[in-house]
Amino acid sequence: MSPAFDRKLPDGWFPSDPEQAARFHAELGRELPPGHMLYGVPVEVVAHREGTDDILCRHVEDNNRLTVIHLTWLMREEIGPDHPTVEVDGDIDDFYAYERRFGIDCLPCMTPTPIDVLARIKEGSLLPPAVIAALDHDAILDARDRDAEFESQWMRCYKQVEDLWRCADIKQELNTLKDDVCRESF
Repeated sequence: MSPAFDRKLPDGWFPSDPEQAARFHAELGRELPPGHMLYGVPVEVVAHREGTDDILCRHVEDNNRLTVIHLTWLMREEIGPDHPTVEVDGDIDDFYAYERRFGIDCLPCMTPTPIDVLARIKEGSLLPPAVIAALDHDAILDARDRDAEFESQWMRCYKQVEDLWRCADIKQELNTLKDDVCRESF
């Protein structure tokens, strides 16, 4: 698997070794006609699905963007810009959502480590951009500040979590990580 792609793969997907990746990439290059969304776009093959002709491509110029392509193995250029078929194009969460449509177990993939969460907070990718763009942050904060019941519940929960955290036997590095997540989140 590429060092740049370190996410867990859903059931049925396997990292492509360099030889496999080169073979899949060569076929993708043969099949892509002008007008296809990947035509001329630098991608690397990072994984393949066992028993199908699906490959997972990571975009070289946008490491967070992934595309699943269903190769046809025609060994030549496809008939039009809709082929080879793009099964899903987006980020890792879009890829996992696509897999879940087929009942594929993505639970191990969907359990980020605290370090993953911290990294996504720092890079601004914890929530999808569409969700962030749709929020009126000032209105949300104003509504929160006017709601005494919410404030009371929030402080009660905060105190309870802090009390439990202090009583827990937590390694210092995890405690530091928790503090980093809290600091970067607010």
